[in-house]
Amino acid sequence: MTSLPSEGLQYEGSFQTGTRLTSENPLEEAWSRIAIHGSDDFLREQFSWPPRQNVEPFIEYAGVRVRQAVEFREATRQSTLLTSPLSLYYSFLNLTRAIICLHSDVLPPGKHHGLTFQRSTDLLSTGARIAAQQGTFTDYLDATGTPWKASQVVTLHDALSRINEIQFDYTRSYGQKSLVIPINVAAYTQGLIRLHISSSVYDLSAPTTDWTTELPSLASCCHVEVGKNTLRVLDAYSRGSYQSVSEFCSLRLDRSLIWQDTPDWFLVRQTDPDLVFPRLAYYFIVVFILGSIVRYEPELLIEMADPKSRSGWFFNKVVQAAERFYPQLLLSWFHRHPYYF
Repeated sequence: MTSLPSEGLQYEGSFQTGTRLTSENPLEEAWSRIAIHGSDDFLREQFSWPPRQNVEPFIEYAGVRVRQAVEFREATRQSTLLTSPLSLYYSFLNLTRAIICLHSDVLPPGKHHGLTFQRSTDLLSTGARIAAQQGTFTDYLDATGTPWKASQVVTLHDALSRINEIQFDYTRSYGQKSLVIPINVAAYTQGLIRLHISSSVYDLSAPTTDWTTELPSLASCCHVEVGKNTLRVLDAYSRGSYQSVSEFCSLRLDRSLIWQDTPDWFLVRQTDPDLVFPRLAYYFIVVFILGSIVRYEPELLIEMADPKSRSGWFFNKVVQAAERFYPQLLLSWFHRHPYYF
């Protein structure tokens, strides 16, 4: 009789949790789910409004902005990179304002963006400065409990290097280093959990690596296995069931936004404490910067607008990723529950 290994059998699956909405066209399904939040009847029926004499101003505020967001997004699909980032940004801006209203039960007080454009002669060095006055971006950070510093500048490179969904394209096609670390989760029925990291992406044993600072969500619950580029979860944090592994991953790691069979998760290296935002915020910043370039520095778009160029191909991928995943991230935050399309 063959005995089982001491760690038990290895679990299969992604360990993802949440609601999967299958569709032949995930992009359109995501935006369809956004569009229903622009229905006044839907808002009245689906949400438990707190005692208030008149909820109509809240419904009107959110509903019209969702409908604007959907129309701006439709305009994006009819244009090229010469103009599409601007209409996509206004889609995101209105959608974010609407969801903040519904999530936090407030009418956002200001009409400011929360960011100001910072010019540069180099595309990746252009940036967004967090405004001192309250605006949509800072309203969102406040609603998520994220600290922020007025006048902090986030460059296009800063934001792009922290977006999971474009990590390989950014590194391979644009020649820039991504801070995103893919992590393969291996979990066993006896409670052992290993987090495998490719040493070519992030070498845990390198003299310049301080993984406990850069990966703080894992610092208290993992140690490096001797001779391996692998983090082993301490026994106190691994209870053996598939559900407990899923809970660990959801709490400590970033999930893939596409439902999958493989247990591949992510983390973003925290190399600057002033640039640690929710993953949705990086998309907002990228599209804000690109939309501002459309308005103020269109000369920077000459190469980017050529679909045959390297940067043209890459930034088309960036805009496509933003259009696809921003509504998914916003819906998941709003409903406090992961959604997949």
